[in-house]
Amino acid sequence: MKKFIFIIIFSTLYLVNCEKNLNSPIIELAKPVLLSTPADTLINEAGIDAIPEKDAIEINWLLNPEFHTFQLYRKASKDSVFKLLSEFTQKDSNYVDEDILLNERYYYFLIGIDQQNRKSEPSDTLDYQLVEKAFNLFTSLPQVIFHWQISNFFYDSYIIKLFDDNQQLIWMKQIDSPHQPFNSDSTAKISKLVSGKRYKWRVDIVGTEIHSGSESDWKFFLMP
Repeated sequence: MKKFIFIIIFSTLYLVNCEKNLNSPIIELAKPVLLSTPADTLINEAGIDAIPEKDAIEINWLLNPEFHTFQLYRKASKDSVFKLLSEFTQKDSNYVDEDILLNERYYYFLIGIDQQNRKSEPSDTLDYQLVEKAFNLFTSLPQVIFHWQISNFFYDSYIIKLFDDNQQLIWMKQIDSPHQPFNSDSTAKISKLVSGKRYKWRVDIVGTEIHSGSESDWKFFLMP
């Protein structure tokens, strides 16, 4: 009899617990968010993009306090599977991938891990292809004509970005030839550059394929 009562009590508790679990909400982790490739004409280019400092691809994502760890995965177009590229702490939100080849497309996605070591679903997969930078940048002064060289590839267009020493954008122009006089379209913030002031400029190449391009090294000059 005692055994029978015990079985009834145990069965009741089990059923109550099952009902509780069925009614409990399922906790779903949010997907991490990789920032997509920004427009080449933006001043602040946060996303998967080229950088001027080196031949590399910078990957950016949104911070999310829900995760204590992020895992970044990568696959080149010639690879069959994604591989873990690196792990990051909760406070990290960008990574510079230097182990790449020019004219090779790379694909990335991000996974978040919370305090209970649960993994999120992968973020959207984003991609980028780095092409050769413009090189031998020089400026004809005092007329202020910007010149540069390119390889034998034919690109969609080039974007000149000119800043002053205070990081203020002075002029930006998208063109299709590797030389250009300053303010040729009369859209610069100032009509004439100031004598004795230092400026810096670079050339961004817009690739022939979507999400492709490069950013040259910065070139500085002092206006006579």
